Amino acid sequence: KREVEELIARRFPKPDTPSSVRRVPERTQSSVPVAPTRPLTEREIESHVFFPLGGAALGEGALSQLDRMVQVLGTSLLRDACIKLEGHADATGSEDLNRSLSVARAEAVASYLRPRLDRADRVVAVTGEGSSRPLDGLPASASENRRVAVLARRCAS
Repeated sequence: KREVEELIARRFPKPDTPSSVRRVPERTQSSVPVAPTRPLTEREIESHVFFPLGGAALGEGALSQLDRMVQVLGTSLLRDACIKLEGHADATGSEDLNRSLSVARAEAVASYLRPRLDRADRVVAVTGEGSSRPLDGLPASASENRRVAVLARRCAS
């Protein structure tokens, strides 16, 4: 009986004992995927282009999404709209890396959109926000933050 108690005590130390505190190296804490705390809204899905970890290349899903956006941006309601592209990143890398990656993502989307729109000058801004602005209700490390927001607004006269 005593051996079993000692075995249990070694494997499952009481929470208030210092031996029970385990520190995870910071390097691995940021690379652990975090499940989203909520599903994306339909509007978020329609107005964003999503990217893989560390990537700025447009994959098949991103190209399909952009083709749908080109169609919508060509409708009479949005034909005269100006477009701002905001690149974003999750928080798994350094801030410098995330900022440059978010700019590269926004530039990739701009490069795809410009020749497909009726006027290339409709893309009026291409920015990179890094990981500073995660989607509301999602942790900064959520994969859904690897995105470019496509914002269509009335052009200033």
